[in-house]
Amino acid sequence: MGAFIAYMQWVTEQWLAANPNDTSPPRGYPKIPGNRGDYQRGKATFAERCAVCHGANGQGRYEGGVYYRPALWGDALFNTCARMDDPGKSSAFVHANMPLGAGGLLTAQDSWDVATFIDCQKRPAETSCSTPSGCPRQ
Repeated sequence: MGAFIAYMQWVTEQWLAANPNDTSPPRGYPKIPGNRGDYQRGKATFAERCAVCHGANGQGRYEGGVYYRPALWGDALFNTCARMDDPGKSSAFVHANMPLGAGGLLTAQDSWDVATFIDCQKRPAETSCSTPSGCPRQ
């Protein structure tokens, strides 16, 4: 949880640095239209738009052993019970904040699709949490 909070603080700092004249608070989770994403479209959008920062396998980037961009799935990530595996929350976050410094670049549907794709990936300690229906988890 500490890592997640640190990440959110970092995102806020980046947003404030990129928007010095905007005095309104950052809105990390605004609701967006829609309620369902498509796994295959999300996979393609992730490869095209997200993998450059988060890695082709969602492993994140750690330049020279130093944190650069967070992992989105796998052993280095939050567990499923952290609740960022909720596509409703993560799609809103993706739409408002990703790519870093260019929030809103992805359409609402693209954001739902990417969130659905990411949500279906394996995370540590997911045995006590529910798996979304329709996920082609390995």
